[in-house]
Amino acid sequence: MAEQKAGQTVYRNYVFKEKISFLWSYLSDNCLGRVNVDKAEFPEYARRLAEFCSLCKERNVSYMNREGYAPEWFASSHLYAIGKTNPWFNTSEVAKLIADPLQALGGRSPDAQKETPQGIVMPARGFAGGQVSPDCGWMREDSVQAVILRRPSSSFGIVQGTLILRKKPDHEVKMLLKGIQDEKKEDTARIEILVNGKSIYQGKTGFLKDRWTQQAFPIPAGLLEEGENTITIRNVTADTEKDGLCGASFDEARNYYWGWFILEEVLFADLL
Repeated sequence: MAEQKAGQTVYRNYVFKEKISFLWSYLSDNCLGRVNVDKAEFPEYARRLAEFCSLCKERNVSYMNREGYAPEWFASSHLYAIGKTNPWFNTSEVAKLIADPLQALGGRSPDAQKETPQGIVMPARGFAGGQVSPDCGWMREDSVQAVILRRPSSSFGIVQGTLILRKKPDHEVKMLLKGIQDEKKEDTARIEILVNGKSIYQGKTGFLKDRWTQQAFPIPAGLLEEGENTITIRNVTADTEKDGLCGASFDEARNYYWGWFILEEVLFADLL
């Protein structure tokens, strides 16, 4: 009987170990930061993240040992801030996540918009997705938080944010993107902009290679709504490399250091 129980314990431990590994991989690929979790999928996503945290705590499995890795993973992948403790699952933020994942995660992209005399500004931190650059100093004297959009196959090719309006605009709205583009290629990167799921522009970014500029894109009248509006920006630059038998990896099969552009902020002019 004791041997049977011991065998069951070993098997159970093995199952939990494999499940933790599976959940980490799944949650790294399917998360708010990758902009591939929709509203219908969000409750299940939140439950899986809470389960991952709970299992790690229960089994005392750190799984993210490198200092600072866990807070970085939660922030970039799940838009959730946790304290820098060791082990990471002993933070109060993780306890809240386990207790009520839907309440802890909130279910929406970051709200960082601000009103200015020129209109409503959404800085880079107001968008989920892309490759976050917290102190971007590229081609500028000061450093700002920005987001890099690389070619679509890199998994860093899309960002999404929520623009909240007090009333529905009855006129065309000018959307100004501030950014800079890849300096390595003669041809420019391609961008697509969607407002509430409808594409309003697809083509060259218009950004320069040696300095930051604003590029204007009109949002047709009637497309923006009162309340929440989903703003999606995609890098749609085509790859030149072909996939191998096993696909493409970030640094080996493809070079993602061309065809990118960086965003600092988006201004929605004349909305106030």
